[in-house]
Amino acid sequence: MTPLARTAFECSLTLPVSEGLIIVDQVLARGVDKAEVESLVVRGRGRHGIGRARQVLELADPRCQSVAETMTRFVLCPPGLPRPVSQQPVRTREGTKHLDFGWPRFKLGLEVDGKSKYFDFAPTDQVVFKERHREKLIVAEGWTILRTNWNEVTRDPAGLRLRIAAAMDKLR
Repeated sequence: MTPLARTAFECSLTLPVSEGLIIVDQVLARGVDKAEVESLVVRGRGRHGIGRARQVLELADPRCQSVAETMTRFVLCPPGLPRPVSQQPVRTREGTKHLDFGWPRFKLGLEVDGKSKYFDFAPTDQVVFKERHREKLIVAEGWTILRTNWNEVTRDPAGLRLRIAAAMDKLR
C-alpha cells in the first residue's frame, strides 16, 4: 500500500492541477504533514510533471473541508485577485465563527453552499436556522457575505471572480 504523501505527490505529477489539488488538500486535511509531500517534490526534481506538482503544493491548503471548497479556492487564485484565507475566523459575541473564505482587508466572506451541508447531517430546517444565525452574527461584526455553489464555481468561474472583485471595489 502506498503512503498518502506518496499518493498525493504522484497524483500531483500526473493529474490536471485542479484534480491534483483536490487530492493533496484532502490528504493534508487527514493529517499528512505538508513537509512530507514537499520533500518528495524536492527529490523528484527533473521528473515529468514536477512543475505541476510544485504548483499544486503551492496552492494546497489543509483547511479546505470539501472538494467544492478546494475547487472554489482554485478558481479564486489567478493573478489580480487577492488570495482568500480558508476557514477565515470571525470573532462574534457568541464566539469565533468561520467563513469558508475571507478577505479580512475588505471584511468580505464567501460561503460555498452544497446540498450535503443542508441535507446530510441534520434536519434541513435546523441547519438553515443555525446557518442564518451564524451569518447574522458575522454580519453584525461588519462582514459582507457572498454565497456561491458548485454550479457557479465550475460553470462560471469568471463570473464568480467578477462578483468578488465588484464587492471588493464597493467595500474599499
